[in-house]
Parts: sequence; C-alpha cells; structure tokens
Amino acid sequence: MILSRIIHHLRTQNWTAIALEFLIVIAGVVIGFQVTAWNEARQDRQEAQLLVAHIATELDQSLQLIDEEMPFGREAVAATRAAHDMLVAGLVDETTRDEFEHNFRQNGLSEVRFHQSALEVFVNSRAANSVTSPSLRLAIARYYGFVLLEREKEILLLDDFTDLYSDLFNQIDVDGDYYETSHLRGDITALNHDPALARTLLQIHFRQQLQLGRLELVRATIIDLRELIQAEQGGAPDLGPPTPAGEGEPGAEQG
Repeated sequence: MILSRIIHHLRTQNWTAIALEFLIVIAGVVIGFQVTAWNEARQDRQEAQLLVAHIATELDQSLQLIDEEMPFGREAVAATRAAHDMLVAGLVDETTRDEFEHNFRQNGLSEVRFHQSALEVFVNSRAANSVTSPSLRLAIARYYGFVLLEREKEILLLDDFTDLYSDLFNQIDVDGDYYETSHLRGDITALNHDPALARTLLQIHFRQQLQLGRLELVRATIIDLRELIQAEQGGAPDLGPPTPAGEGEPGAEQG
C-alpha cells in the first residue's frame, strides 16, 4: 500500500508527499524497534527477578547445610583435641581404650557445600543487567567469585586433610584396616607420648578449626547476600536462630 503510493507520487513528482511517506515508513520502523526493545527489556527483567528468587532459594539451602554441618564440625574439633591430650598425658590404656577410639575416629572434616545452579546462570545471563539495583548485581557477582575461590580452597584443604588422615591411621592401626576397631594395636599403651602421632592429631585439629572458621565465614557471607536480596524483594528473611557468639571460631574449644 505504502509502496504503491510512493510510486504514484514519483510519477506525479509530488516530492512533499514522497517525503511524508518516507517519514511515515521510518517512524514505523523506529517504533517497531522500540516496541521490540521494550518487550525484550520486560522479558529480561522478569528473567532476572526469577533468577534472583532462585538464587535466594539456593542461599537458603546452602545455609541449611552449613547449619547442619557445624555441630558435627565442633564435635570433631573437640574429639581430636581430646585424643591428642590423652596421648600427651599418657592416659591411653585398656580402661580408656573405648574413649580414645571414639575420639580419634571423630576426626572428619565438615565440607562447605554450595548450591549455585541459578547463580551460574545469572552471572552468564544478559538478564543480569536488568536487575534494578546495581549494588545487588555487584553483590551477586562478588558472591560468585567468593564461591569459586572457596571451592578451590576446599579442594586443597581436603587433599591435605586426607593425607593427614591416612598418616593418623597408619600410626595407630597395625595393618591399615582403618575401619575395624579390632585391628587397633594390641598394646595400646604404646601410643602414649608418641610425638609423631600427637603431632598428626594436632595438625588435624588445627585444620578442623580452620574449616570451622570457613563455615562461619561462608555462613556470614550468605546471610549478607540473602538480606540484600530480601531487601530488594521486600520483607525480612527467616534465617533461623543465630549461631551463639564464639562458637566455631578458630582457636576456641568446641563441644
């Protein structure tokens, strides 16, 4: 329709009408592009809001896992230190065998487990730029970098801990069957005052404390981001009861 009118105006050399027709065409194209841009921006905002909501859910899940891990971490810290102190004091004998075995077998290492599927999608999505608050975009990006760094730290810490764990049982167990109590040394009193064994237990103890401190740091970082997201969404997050002051800090005795 417009093309036929332009041809007609060209034949009649009606330059004013031709100019008006071109302006109408250009205006239509511009409006079309603008409407498309508006629709894409609206879709990006909706996608960003959905991703942020999913990130908040993942943060809650990670926080729950940490809160479940921390009591076991504190128990392991206390048990390893108790086994070390029993050795140093020469208190390991047949009457304390069960207590000592219980203590040195509690020397696991709590893991920091992150939920990050939505987080990874967000930081690689064009929609991330549609989040209303620049401070929220920056906070999420920083948290993603924090997660990647902490995962690398954990790999190194777990490798080191695994080596120490193996050394511990090689020094205590007579045949390397680490999970059978019956294979513990017959003359258990020979373990008393063993400097190498005491050193291994102390090294494990310090790494458990370090991991417990990491759990506290990650927990605080998650709460900070969760509260920022909640402020954007409105309302207050239910993060559960706070961790008692002083618990889980490196250097503190844990029960």
